[in-house]
Amino acid sequence: MIDFTLDEAIAVFDTQTTIVFLITLCSFFIPVFGSGLQYDRLYTFARLKDASAAATGAGSSDGAKEGEGGEDSGPVWDFVTQRQFPRLAKVGVDIWCPDAARLPRHLRVWREVMTALNMEEELPRDLAEYLGINERLGIFRTSPMMSREVHRNAPNADEAGYQPTVRFQDSYPVHLMNIASVEDMATKIEDPTLKDLSVRRFRANVVITGPPAYDEDHWKTFRLKQGTASVHSDCTYHVSCRTSRCKLPNVDPATAIPHPVEPDRYLRKHRNIDDGCPKNGCLGMMLTPSSPTKAGAWLWSRGSSETGKDRS
Repeated sequence: MIDFTLDEAIAVFDTQTTIVFLITLCSFFIPVFGSGLQYDRLYTFARLKDASAAATGAGSSDGAKEGEGGEDSGPVWDFVTQRQFPRLAKVGVDIWCPDAARLPRHLRVWREVMTALNMEEELPRDLAEYLGINERLGIFRTSPMMSREVHRNAPNADEAGYQPTVRFQDSYPVHLMNIASVEDMATKIEDPTLKDLSVRRFRANVVITGPPAYDEDHWKTFRLKQGTASVHSDCTYHVSCRTSRCKLPNVDPATAIPHPVEPDRYLRKHRNIDDGCPKNGCLGMMLTPSSPTKAGAWLWSRGSSETGKDRS
């Protein structure tokens, strides 16, 4: 195991940056706790497709029974991402202190319906028009009491000593990318305009350099060591699975313009490597904190990896 330590400036595996997406798929920066980075995916945009429900306040039966907000939570909103609205890549984020006195509302994140606080009054009126959203647009805030449980390949409550959770992340608390893997893929994509493919397209929380391209495909453990630094303690992450890619990385975060086919086409053809996710390309790894109390180290550090059998 090669260790990443917080005090070594020159690293074999160098953690380049830690990125928090304060709003799902918008940009911001910061550190890590049991459910992922402290403020990661704390908010998400959502739209209300049912115009009649928006006007009357009537509830929606589609998935609402899965929510925890009760009958007073109203219709079910659907979260939105750059997959549908690429201009989200250009939405900047400021930190402010909104009025938290909001009633919870039903919100669908993929197939799950959860409850979250609707804070749409804080949004600029012309934002929906800029994004190209014709429905009513809202912004929702989650809290530890409104998180979604993580299962699948993550350690269960007995193994981890706690129940892993996420907010508005896709599946797991932390997402890791290896720059070498992105650079290798960029050299093999035939489109010359993508030779400088940015790792930002892949929305990772942790970006590392040092290991060979695709070495992370077989990691089982990722550890951050404190070294002689005076902040926090060592922390270990369970490498839960490979990251299955959708078409979102086709969006250039610098311009918010999606490429017609790449890198999605390349990933599906050459990175269809996981039997647990057939027909989809994989790049990057999903991490779950091994402990809810020892995940608070800042990720500007060296780290370690431990390999093992594939986990789809």
